[in-house]
Amino acid sequence: MRGFILLSLWLTLTGTFVMGKSVKNKGRKNALRELSRRKRGWAYPDLFVTEVDDQYFFVKKEVGKVESDSKKVQSYTLVPAVPEDEGIFSIKKEGNYGVIYVNKFVDREVKELYQVYIRALDASGTDCEERVDVKIRILDINDNSPEFDESTLVASVQEDDKGTKPFHSIIATDADGPENGYNLVYFSKIPGSEVPPGDRFTVMGNGKIIATGDLDAENTPQVTFQVEARDRGNFTKPGFMFKSVSAHVTVKIMDANDHAPVFIDAPYAITVGELTSVGSIVYTIEATDDDKGMNSQVTFEIISGNSQDRFRIESIPNESGKSLGKVYINSPLDFETQPHTYDFKILGYNKDATNADDPRFQSKADLRITVDDENEPPVFQNLPYAGTITEGLTITYNLGRVQATDEDFGGQSVTYSIENEEKWFSIDSSGNIKSVQTIDREHESVHDGIYILQIKATDGSEDSFAEFVVTVLDKNDNAPQPDGGGWDVSICSTFEDDDKNALVLTTISAKDIDGPTNGAPFKFGFLPNSDFRIESQGNTSALVYPAKKNYEVGVTYEEVVRIEDSPLAEAVQTGTSTLTIRVCRCEADGSCSEKIISPGGFNYLILVGVLVLILVLIGK
Repeated sequence: MRGFILLSLWLTLTGTFVMGKSVKNKGRKNALRELSRRKRGWAYPDLFVTEVDDQYFFVKKEVGKVESDSKKVQSYTLVPAVPEDEGIFSIKKEGNYGVIYVNKFVDREVKELYQVYIRALDASGTDCEERVDVKIRILDINDNSPEFDESTLVASVQEDDKGTKPFHSIIATDADGPENGYNLVYFSKIPGSEVPPGDRFTVMGNGKIIATGDLDAENTPQVTFQVEARDRGNFTKPGFMFKSVSAHVTVKIMDANDHAPVFIDAPYAITVGELTSVGSIVYTIEATDDDKGMNSQVTFEIISGNSQDRFRIESIPNESGKSLGKVYINSPLDFETQPHTYDFKILGYNKDATNADDPRFQSKADLRITVDDENEPPVFQNLPYAGTITEGLTITYNLGRVQATDEDFGGQSVTYSIENEEKWFSIDSSGNIKSVQTIDREHESVHDGIYILQIKATDGSEDSFAEFVVTVLDKNDNAPQPDGGGWDVSICSTFEDDDKNALVLTTISAKDIDGPTNGAPFKFGFLPNSDFRIESQGNTSALVYPAKKNYEVGVTYEEVVRIEDSPLAEAVQTGTSTLTIRVCRCEADGSCSEKIISPGGFNYLILVGVLVLILVLIGK
């Protein structure tokens, strides 16, 4: 089976129609891969749809085309990969093509990528080829203005700030994509907007604020000004279209920092068990600062001893009491493979002070954490585990080996067990697995030839588990059997000469629970001298025809049907079943006129009528 897909893309700016090759449009590369051939399925590049600025201006339009090589195609269907996308795209057969349309307004900022499944069907609704998985990408336009993060519109700065570096950053984001700088936000301060009047601050293009004038916390504790954020960067080309918004920024002028934090009860030493979970708080450091406001808020950092980042510290600054530094476990601890002792140096400083980097106003403290050994479950080695066995094997078979170790308290012994309900395998103290019973690939616990062994390893108090994937090879040990209806039918008693070769009395089917290499196609046949004729149809069905013109009314034929499978390398299995064919007298429309018929053709309705008449006469 082979197929190919022809795709078309309407580019919004130029109206260019693109099929099957790379093009360039206004600096953007819309590279469609060359059509390729595969043994199965269709090869295809992505489709593109440009969003519109307003859904009320949306019109249905073509997205692309597909065409199958099959001559049997009567229709195409399109199904979205997720139900909520139903109705957004559709496909319509136009000539030999399946034309894909976008039916609804799409917004890249809501969803950028859609996936649909396309099928080519014949007149009966059967797939002509394997389905196509198509990705439809939404191209961006500049339809969104920047939005300020309101939490960044309030800032604070120390009155002794010298303007050597930014003290705050304003943040605004644009939901559009990066194409043509749609989401590139540029900031600028609106001239003359400071209140009280002045020129104390400069806003850089990246949103950072620098103090450029004299600050006086006592006389001017707060300053406000307006800032503009616009997209597409700081481009000034005439006619260049962009979107912008403005907002008020409030800057609080703070007193200077002139005291260092003081650690309470330093130095610190604690013990932690190795099984303490990640995210647990193992200690809380406390510190105070005699400064006021934000200058009294202490921030903590681990500045040495934490090279593996196994611990972290979270600061909870407080300007009216003790600031806290909560020490957390950041990654799993292991007494057997990691250091038993960690020595940390903790820094306490005022992060928001203008002189936060001045060592005169910083403090340090020592923290030692000792890790204790604890009992852990055994650890399986050399994962994953897998083995292969043939079903029906009657001899002991060594499937493979698992290994688990336990290094707690100098090393502990490990024992193994198999947790499956089926007792097909055993495991010894060394982890060797072998078969002890025959395994049946058709058993309900075997799925598509795969059986999962659940292995438990224990040190006596802690358990761990691992899967051993067993591939069960198929044997042709099951004969075909009937499947579905059609095995009990009624037929008319007479046929025309032409009917003997053309009239199908019934269609029967069979199945085989063995694997695909030991199943279909099936061969169907009657025993010699049958009154009927049978022909195989497809891989799993057969058609039954009359073999003569006349059959006796009321006779029931029990025809033995032989069904053979077609294994690739094994002996053929033959199953038998009975096809029941009942002969009736038919009306002109082909329906049976007698429903209750004796084996010899006598109508039981006549007998019933006679009995009723006798009972009536006796009753008189």
